[in-house]
Amino acid sequence: MHPHDTIPHPSQTPPPRLELHKRAVLALILIGLVALGASITGVLLLRKINGEIDAATRTMRANATLTAHLRQEFLLSRMAEKNLIIEDSASRMDEMSERIRVSHDAMEQLIAKMEKDATGEIAERVKTLREGFEDFVRELKVVEELSRADTLAKAAELSRGEGREKFNAAREILIGIIARNRERIAAVAQSGQGDAHALTQLVTVARDALETLHDLQYSEQASLTVFSPQERERYFAELDKGLLAVRENIATIAAGSDSQQDREDSARLSQAVTEWATLSDRVRQLAKADTKSEARWRSTTAVRAAFTRSSQALEDVIEAADRQTADALTSRDRSLRASHGVLLAGALAGVTICTIAMWLVVNLVLREYRAAADVLLHAE
Repeated sequence: MHPHDTIPHPSQTPPPRLELHKRAVLALILIGLVALGASITGVLLLRKINGEIDAATRTMRANATLTAHLRQEFLLSRMAEKNLIIEDSASRMDEMSERIRVSHDAMEQLIAKMEKDATGEIAERVKTLREGFEDFVRELKVVEELSRADTLAKAAELSRGEGREKFNAAREILIGIIARNRERIAAVAQSGQGDAHALTQLVTVARDALETLHDLQYSEQASLTVFSPQERERYFAELDKGLLAVRENIATIAAGSDSQQDREDSARLSQAVTEWATLSDRVRQLAKADTKSEARWRSTTAVRAAFTRSSQALEDVIEAADRQTADALTSRDRSLRASHGVLLAGALAGVTICTIAMWLVVNLVLREYRAAADVLLHAE
């Protein structure tokens, strides 16, 4: 057999089949899948980060609104407490008590919401806020009860009411004694008979008693207008001194008068002053047990301390919430940078894979053409 007989004739050899179409399609599909996967991953990461940032922003806005509302209610209840202390009208006291109740209900709801949503450090801060709030409510309740059980108001009512009636009764008797003896002095002066000097001395003593009686009423009323226990005690001492002087004056009138009417009026005057003094002592005891004064004292001590503690706890909650939000935003920033890295890595991976795939495709094409060329050359 001739050697050339083993080489197939060109007409007998089928042309080489190029597998370029399938491989190119596979390469393009692979490239598309990589690019699509990278895009989807990046979009999902960005969407997650955006959602977290939106949630943090909503939390910040809600916390700011809640804490501002809570601070406002604290201040409103404190103002109502001050007004309650200085009010004498029962209806106005009712209004202030209702204002305090409304504020406390609102604060209770706001703190309960904080407790429900708080976590970590904020939860501990809110717990401290709750304790301070409960102390504040408890102390404010005591002040409210003291203001309503106002012994000073009862003292003033007694002084203005029955006490004033007894005072006026004693005063009228003294005025009668003075007027009658002045008439007697005028009659003696006109007739030239009688002891005008003794009558003048009697009028002088009666007038001194009347002035002292006025001083007594002033001292009693003044004792109801001061806030300092020391000042009140000073007026009480003046009351004791004045009462002693009035009783001495009455005894002098009774002993120095030759008028039966004067002696009877002196007895009536002594009884009226005693009755007034008895009521005045009751006024004094009520003023000493001044619940308004105790309410003011508690307002500036225990209530103020509880308010300050609650306010500081609220500021601590705000600070902790701000810090937690800042940490969350920092974490979001890190996640955002990480997602950018993933997107960049995906893009680089896609480019790399595309490059490799194109290189493979080109090599496959070249290999097919080389094989085809070799076959054609051998066929000739």
